[in-house]
Amino acid sequence: MDDRATLRCAIDAAHAIAHDEFDEKVFAEQLSILFDADGGVGVTTMRRTAAEPRIGVVVGGGPACTDATARYAAPFAAGHPGIIAHQRVGTSRAVRISDEVDLRWFWTTETWWAMHSPWSGRYSLGATLYTGRDAVVFFGLNRAGRDFSDDEVLALSRLQQPVSAAFRYSRAMQHALDQLAALTDTGTSAHGDRGETTRVREEPTRREAEVLTLMAAGWTNAQIASRLFITERTVRKHLSSVYEKAGLPGRAAAASWWERHRDAG
Repeated sequence: MDDRATLRCAIDAAHAIAHDEFDEKVFAEQLSILFDADGGVGVTTMRRTAAEPRIGVVVGGGPACTDATARYAAPFAAGHPGIIAHQRVGTSRAVRISDEVDLRWFWTTETWWAMHSPWSGRYSLGATLYTGRDAVVFFGLNRAGRDFSDDEVLALSRLQQPVSAAFRYSRAMQHALDQLAALTDTGTSAHGDRGETTRVREEPTRREAEVLTLMAAGWTNAQIASRLFITERTVRKHLSSVYEKAGLPGRAAAASWWERHRDAG
């Protein structure tokens, strides 16, 4: 266990989150190497919307999580012993599944089959990075043949702290920016009527809407580009166009705005 490399990973991730440049795929791949997670590392973002939760899973160091796999696994999430433990401890520490449930029994359940078998995840260790009214972000490390040690649990808990703090900072800043936009973009009319929180000078094009939908679901630029058969440069161009049209400061603001805009429409 390389403690210096683990802390460097945490610092780099926290810095990227604070600057709205966090790449879940890169983070997951770094963790899979640092913790020898031969079953891969999955970073899950669950966005809470007015309609229904939207879930995005990015995997590094293992097979990608397909839409079909995510749909099959989703109904089992609420009863997963690790997720239950994450809800209990929040961002205070990492959670090792073997501390929460008898593994030999767990391996026989449909919950394990749906959520771990695609990555041969007989042993897992995870942590929550953010939990709020808008979203929940957590990740899990998977191994096929041996459990995670006490030292590795401690190391992941140390990594978790600056990264989760960066998420809280990022969300607090975004909330402040949204409030500022509401006050400066439309504010209150002469008659005291409150307008929309963001004035859209021009509606997004069909392609911009596709990019926005995937981005709001937690997809990276690289994943969006691959899915839509366009370049990452084109993805960035579409996002920049939306930022300009809606007067938005960046990616997080665009995701929040698009969820409200689409639900309202």
